[in-house]
Amino acid sequence: MLRRNDLVVQSTVTLKVFAPMLAAIFLAVVAIPSNIISESTFDGYSSMVALFLQSIQRGLFPHGWKFIAVSPNELLEVYIVASLFLTLMLGSPMISFAIFNRTVPRRVDRRRLIVCSWTTLATVLLAAGALSGYYIFATPFLAATAQFFTFSTPVPPLIDAAGFYFLVLKAIGIASVSFTLPVYIAALVHFRRPRSN
Repeated sequence: MLRRNDLVVQSTVTLKVFAPMLAAIFLAVVAIPSNIISESTFDGYSSMVALFLQSIQRGLFPHGWKFIAVSPNELLEVYIVASLFLTLMLGSPMISFAIFNRTVPRRVDRRRLIVCSWTTLATVLLAAGALSGYYIFATPFLAATAQFFTFSTPVPPLIDAAGFYFLVLKAIGIASVSFTLPVYIAALVHFRRPRSN
């Protein structure tokens, strides 16, 4: 029972420490939504989310295609999801630190160095996974898909804005998790397995 109470206390303290930080990151990346389906550059101030979505559009959106919005709330939906996605990506070092800080036993020698090393490894692999999701998965898939919708007609192919952005975010997110999940499993197995005397 004592261990369970200690676990609850530690979880509460961790939540109180990192929740405001993640909230601050979210507020930093959120601003008034810009017109993300326009091919022109954004006028005035562009938030991190707007720049992120703009870079996705410029880098992956097939040439000659046009965005459509199925519902009036679709652009706001994309903006909020992208904001949460960026918050998790930018806050991943803190999340990893909290996980490894709970995983590594307190009796281990040089515990702080070990926690920081595992956190750095997870962060590097997360970045590698995000780049792989963008360049290796999303880019070839959209390039291969675009060739089936290239017509010699004045009417350009149309694509749902939310479907396009969510596809790219899913590719980046799945690749990032696939790269970092083995690190968490390895740390859990290494530090939580029973030690023989």
